[in-house]
Amino acid sequence: KKQLEQITINLEKTEVQRDTHCAHAELLLKEKNRYGGEVARLRRENEAMHLALVEGHPQQQHGGRELFAPATPTPRARSQVTTPRSESKALKENRTPGSSAKKTSPATLSSLLRAEMERDELADRVKELERD
Repeated sequence: KKQLEQITINLEKTEVQRDTHCAHAELLLKEKNRYGGEVARLRRENEAMHLALVEGHPQQQHGGRELFAPATPTPRARSQVTTPRSESKALKENRTPGSSAKKTSPATLSSLLRAEMERDELADRVKELERD
C-alpha cells in the first residue's frame, strides 16, 4: 500500500512537471512567433540600408526615422521599372549612376556614416533576437 502511494505521488509530480513544461513551451513559441516578425522586418531594413550605402541611393523619410529605398528592384519588378536617361547612360558607360567628379559633401558623408551605424545596430539586434 505504501509503495502504491509513493507511485501515485511520483505520478502526480511528473504530471505537474509535464504541465509546467508544456506551458513554458507554449510561452516560448508565442515569443518566437512575436519576435520572428521583428527579425524579418529588421533584416529587410538592414538589407535596404546596406544596398543604399553600397549603391549610394538617396534616403527617404519614413515615420520619423531614416530608411532607405532598396537600391535594386526585385527581379519581377525590374522589368517594369523605367530607368532615367542619365542612369541608363551611366550603366552603358559602366559607371555608377549619379557619380561625377564633384566631391561628396560632409553632410552626405555624415548621413552615410550614421546610416551605417544604424545598420550595424540593427544587425546586432537581429543576432540577439536569433540567439533567443
